[in-house]
Amino acid sequence: MQPQISVIVPVYKAEKYLRRCIDSILAQTFTDFELILVDDGSPDGSGAICDEYAKKDKRVKVIHKENGGVSSARNAGLEKVIGKWVTFIDADDYIEQGFFNIPEEATEDLLIQNYKFFGDNDKVVCFQKKIIKEVYIPEFLNDNLHKEWLRAPWAKFYKTDIIKNKNIYFPLNIKIGEDALYIQEYLHYTKSVNFIATSQYMYKCDDDYKRYKLPVEDSLKIFHKFIDNYKKLNIHSKPFLDFAFNFYWGLIAPQNNPTNAKLWYNDSIVKDIYKSIYRNRGIKWWIKYNLYKLKS
Repeated sequence: MQPQISVIVPVYKAEKYLRRCIDSILAQTFTDFELILVDDGSPDGSGAICDEYAKKDKRVKVIHKENGGVSSARNAGLEKVIGKWVTFIDADDYIEQGFFNIPEEATEDLLIQNYKFFGDNDKVVCFQKKIIKEVYIPEFLNDNLHKEWLRAPWAKFYKTDIIKNKNIYFPLNIKIGEDALYIQEYLHYTKSVNFIATSQYMYKCDDDYKRYKLPVEDSLKIFHKFIDNYKKLNIHSKPFLDFAFNFYWGLIAPQNNPTNAKLWYNDSIVKDIYKSIYRNRGIKWWIKYNLYKLKS
């Protein structure tokens, strides 16, 4: 029998918090789900913990694979899902009671739930309960595509049929931004969005991306993918373009290297995006841009 929900948890070096995550899922009063734990070649005891739970609960399925990164792990889970809806939970996060309580009448393509930060930055990200119909999707994306909650895969429910029929998987070999690229791809086929006014997803915030620095070639490659996906949405969101430009330029190390500046600012896609947003940046950014051009 097809479960209502498929839950995918990628697991890597998660031994110290994995039980908390799994226990929070299995403790839900809503029981019509399958839990797919993907052991991504974890060198600690995470794989054994996954097997332990699979022996105790028939809803738990375990995939053991060679290490390939979080995108590879999530994709391995997506290959096996059979539920009507798919949701992702990170192994260092957990859920509170009621997370799976999807309204029975929900037929929208994407369901979005409120979520809570825990750790050093406790707060709740709240949305008003509302449904976005197809005619308003472009406006919705214009206003929100750049926001953090629309770049994270968790605290959302996706239709399995859309994922399978449109072959939507996480991009591989990308260190940062793979989550946002996946959601952009899914949004290309999204005709309605339902905001659920509950806050049962507990997100461990550690700003992990801040530790990344990329060679200019890698940053440009990912930036190009962002812009390609963005163009497929047929919208014009200056806040998103501004975010993407700043974010991937900010990841380049070192920025003050003239060669890096030349490669970045002479890239044809960077030039096009800059032209569309420079008025939002003001005279300081205009001067900075032209100084980099002079250096190169």
